[in-house]
Amino acid sequence: MPASPALFELAHFEPSSATHVIRMAATDYGMLVILTDLLPRIGTLAPHTGLRIDPWGAQTLAQLERGELDCALYADDELPDDFHYRTLFSDGYGLVCRRGHPVLAQVALPALELLRQAATYPHFAVRYPGKNAYVTDNVYQGLRLPQPHLAAELPYFHAGSAAIEASDLLAVVPLRAARAWSTNQQLVVTPLALPALQFDYRLIWHARAHRDPAFVWLRAHFVQHEQRRPRGQDGGGAA
Repeated sequence: MPASPALFELAHFEPSSATHVIRMAATDYGMLVILTDLLPRIGTLAPHTGLRIDPWGAQTLAQLERGELDCALYADDELPDDFHYRTLFSDGYGLVCRRGHPVLAQVALPALELLRQAATYPHFAVRYPGKNAYVTDNVYQGLRLPQPHLAAELPYFHAGSAAIEASDLLAVVPLRAARAWSTNQQLVVTPLALPALQFDYRLIWHARAHRDPAFVWLRAHFVQHEQRRPRGQDGGGAA
């Protein structure tokens, strides 16, 4: 299927009058911690430009190579040689539970021991798109700790807040997602201060789009969005 007009085909980009569609891929983590805040700004500066968000999937990198997508949000996994990236921020993980949960009696323990205690409770787990793998794997398997019982498995971070508030479920999720949930006053977030759990989150694109003026404009707004964030809310940012 032929690709629709892509960013790299444009000779000039004027945000106030551009009418094309920018196409990107993201998981709902990216939607929750970046795009929810950034979309209104893009809409104000480029009011006639559409931004279409596709779910991250097994074909995302191939779609970027073919020009069917313009960019994507991606964690710090290895990329093919013909890709570029910009690190937007670093994140860690936090343990999330309802206020009054019995695990809170253990929060003064070192993080590894706290996780061993947490593993004895059922968990809410976010499932990676197209994979039989879970965000909890990054923590428990990555640290070689006992795996908790996954009592609720969903493909969305957004469902976690309500599920945890109404039960004894725990979740270990990236801190930015946890802090987005914690606007709900019934939830408690305990950061897990372990360097092994740190990861970078990136904007990625194929070489074919690297110098396109529209994409340069869009990329700058991703970077500016992160620079405007108050410091100390996560593991920091890197260029």
